Amino acid sequence: MTDRIKIAISKFRAILVCGMICCLVFTVSAAQAYGDTVQVGGKKVSKPDITAGAAALYCVNTDETIYSKDANTRYLPFSITKLLTALIAVENLPMDQKVTVSREAAEQEGSTMSLQEGEVVTVEELLYGTLMLSGNDAAYALAETCAGIEKKFVAMMNDRAREIGCTDTHFINPNGLTDDITRHYTTADDFVKITEECMKNPTVRKIAGAKKYKMPATNKRESELFKTHLPLLTEKNSGVVAGKTGFWETGQATVSVLYDKNGLEMIMVLLGDTEEDRPDDMAILCKYGRQTVKGFRVAAKGDSLGKKWIRGGKITRVPVKAAKSVYSYPSDGKESSVKTKYVKKAGVTSPLKKGETVGTLKVYADGKLATSTPVVTTQKVEKGWFTSNLYISNAVAAIIVILILLFLVLRYYFRTVARRKRRKRRRSRR
Repeated sequence: MTDRIKIAISKFRAILVCGMICCLVFTVSAAQAYGDTVQVGGKKVSKPDITAGAAALYCVNTDETIYSKDANTRYLPFSITKLLTALIAVENLPMDQKVTVSREAAEQEGSTMSLQEGEVVTVEELLYGTLMLSGNDAAYALAETCAGIEKKFVAMMNDRAREIGCTDTHFINPNGLTDDITRHYTTADDFVKITEECMKNPTVRKIAGAKKYKMPATNKRESELFKTHLPLLTEKNSGVVAGKTGFWETGQATVSVLYDKNGLEMIMVLLGDTEEDRPDDMAILCKYGRQTVKGFRVAAKGDSLGKKWIRGGKITRVPVKAAKSVYSYPSDGKESSVKTKYVKKAGVTSPLKKGETVGTLKVYADGKLATSTPVVTTQKVEKGWFTSNLYISNAVAAIIVILILLFLVLRYYFRTVARRKRRKRRRSRR
C-alpha cells in the first residue's frame, strides 16, 4: 500500500469519526431538549425537558395533568404565595374598605409597592400592589386587615390550602419572603390546586391578569401606573391570561399561570426555575399542551344557527349567529363525545338591535357543560304592526290584506257578472 493511499484512508477515517461525533452531539442535544414522546392522534409529540426543577401542567377541560416533573417534591414558592393571600383577602374583605398602613407593613423588605406608614389605601389597591408589583408590604397589609395579626392570617392560609386539597404545602407568611424550605414550602401538584381555586374567583383572575393599573393618589403619594411583570401576558396570542411570578435574590424563580386560548384552559406551575429560563419554559409547556390536548371547533364566530321567532317585530323571523368561536376538549379526544344544545331565549320581543342576544349555544363534553356562546341577531328588528303580536310580519300581513282585497274585488266582480246574466235571462223570457 502506497503512502498516498495510507494518507487518504487516514483522512477518510478522520472525517468519518468527526461525522459520527457530530451526529452523537446532535442526538444528545435533541435528547436533552426533549424527553420521551407521546402519541397524539396518530402523531408522536416530543415531551419537553425544561430547566425548572419541578413542574406541573394541568388541563382544566379534561381534568388531567398532561405534564409532570418532580411535581410532588417540595420547593420554595416565593411570591406565588401571594395568590392564596389575595384569594383569602377577596373572600373576606370588601374591595372599597379603607386601610391605614402600619409600620410593620411599610417596613417589609424585598419587592414592594412602596407603602408608607400611615398611608390610606383601599383593599382593591392593595390587591393590585400584591399581584402586579409583588408587593411584600401590600400582602402583609392585607393579612393584617383580614386577621388582625400575621400569625392568624397564616393559619387561615394553611387551613384554606387543606380545604383545597393540598397535602404537602405549608406557609409561614403571606408574601413568600423566606428561604426556609423546612417551614414554607409547596409542590407543583399542590400549587396547581391553589391556582385553580384562585382563578375561579373573578376578582383574583381579573387583577392577576391586569397588564396595567393606575393607582390613584393617596395622602402620601401621587398617582402611579402599575405594569405587569408576568412573562408572556403582554405577548399577543400567547394564551397566558393571568398568574403570578416568584423570585429570590439567588436567581431562583417560580411562576404559576392560567392559560386560556380557543377554549383550552391549562394551569401551569414551575418551581425551582431561573429567571432567565422561566419564559422559555413557559412557552415550551404552552406549546406542548396545545399539541397534546385534542380539541374540536364546535362553532366559528359568525356561523349561522338558523332563525329565531320574534314577537311584535316588523319581521318575525330573524337570522341568528354564534357570537364567538367555541371549542371543546373531551377527555377521550373523540368528537362523538361533544354535544351541542341551542337554548332559545323565551319571550323575545321587538324592537331589537343588531347583535342582541336571543339565546345560548351550549357545548357539552363528557356529559358536562364545557363552554357556551351567546346566539345573537344578525340584523335590526323594528316594531311591527299589531298583527306582529301574532308572529305575522308586516310583509306577510300586507300580502294577507292584498289577498283579502283581491278576494273581495273578485267576489264583487263575479257577483256583478252573475247579476247581469240573470237580468238578461229575464229580459229574454219577456
